[in-house]
Amino acid sequence: MKSKSTYHKIKDDNILTSFKNGKKSYQIFYDNKVPTQIRFYLEDSDKKIKNKMLIFTTRHFKDKISLHYEKHFSRKGKKIIETYVNDELEAFYEITTDDFTKTTEAYTSKSVLFSREIIEYDITGKPISEKQLILNMDGTKLEYENKFN
Repeated sequence: MKSKSTYHKIKDDNILTSFKNGKKSYQIFYDNKVPTQIRFYLEDSDKKIKNKMLIFTTRHFKDKISLHYEKHFSRKGKKIIETYVNDELEAFYEITTDDFTKTTEAYTSKSVLFSREIIEYDITGKPISEKQLILNMDGTKLEYENKFN
C-alpha cells in the first residue's frame, strides 16, 4: 500500500486562523489516493511545547481524533523531551552531549528504557559513528552500529 502526504497552506485568514504557524498549517496523508489522515499544526503559548498537532485519522491510531505534542526542557544537565498524546505522557527522551558524543535514551511513560542511541563526533563536529540499541517488549535486543566515512 503506497502512502503519500500533501502539505497545504491555509489561504483564507478568516478560516482556521489559530492553526497557522509559519511552517505548514496542515498536512493530508493518503493511502491509495484516499485521504486517511489530516494533521493540523498548532502553536502553543508555552515555549516548552513543540510539534503540537491535532490529528484526525481513519486508521493508524486507536483514537480517531488525538492531540500530540512534545515538551522540551532541561534537567540535571540533560535535555529532556516528553511526548504526549491527549495530555498523557507516552514516552520521554534524555539527551546528553559532551565534546565528542551525543547520547539519547528513550523511556516509556513508566521509565522503562527501550532505546539508546550514541553518536560520536570528530573534532570538527562531524559524525563518525552511530550505535543503537533497541529493547523490544518481548525481551529481545536489536543492536546496530554504523561508521561514517
